[in-house]
Amino acid sequence: MIKEITDFVMKRINGEREIIPAPRVLKPRELADVITIRDDNLGSQRCTNISWVFGDWHPNAGFEWGYSGQGPTDFAANILMHFTEHDEKFSLEHRIEFREKFVATMPREGGRIKKEDILQFIAGKTA
Repeated sequence: MIKEITDFVMKRINGEREIIPAPRVLKPRELADVITIRDDNLGSQRCTNISWVFGDWHPNAGFEWGYSGQGPTDFAANILMHFTEHDEKFSLEHRIEFREKFVATMPREGGRIKKEDILQFIAGKTA
């Protein structure tokens, strides 16, 4: 299990509320590796340390990874928003490329995107 799990969240699993482990959400301007976790034994639990600040919210929405689609696209945009201090123009412009390079290729069960890789991606686009 990933060591950065320091928070717990409440989730409804099989009609019951249960407390499940989750990575601590990054604070504004805090830069660290992006962590994702999926545990199908806990009702397809999807957790990440990135806050949802951008994208269309609907009942089936949520951050996703491991394929190319709307969930991974929103996740990519929110990662870029966090790492660029909410530069919406940059995040929208580069979310698809970032998704394909980092989010769509992530294993379904989760993983991490290194902080250095994210910062290098951003630097390469702003140079």
